[in-house]
Amino acid sequence: MGEEKRETIADLLGRNHKLLLENNRILKRMQRNARIAFWTRLLIIAIVIGVPVFFYINVVKPFLESPINVDSWFEANISTEDISSWLQERVQIKD
Repeated sequence: MGEEKRETIADLLGRNHKLLLENNRILKRMQRNARIAFWTRLLIIAIVIGVPVFFYINVVKPFLESPINVDSWFEANISTEDISSWLQERVQIKD
């Protein structure tokens, strides 16, 4: 009877050890998949936020600033006297 109990206990311990190893493999795989999912989500969020910001800074912003630059250029380089004299010359040429 004592020998049977030892074999049964040894058999149960062996099965328990196999289950523990399998459980450990499954947990490690789940942890790896969770890490991959986290970094993938982070990358997608960075792309979703970063691409519009990049597009705005490099494409839209220069177009929005260009009228401001043209306006300041006119203010710096052309005076109202220049415009009025140019208009008077045009009117005299047509007459």
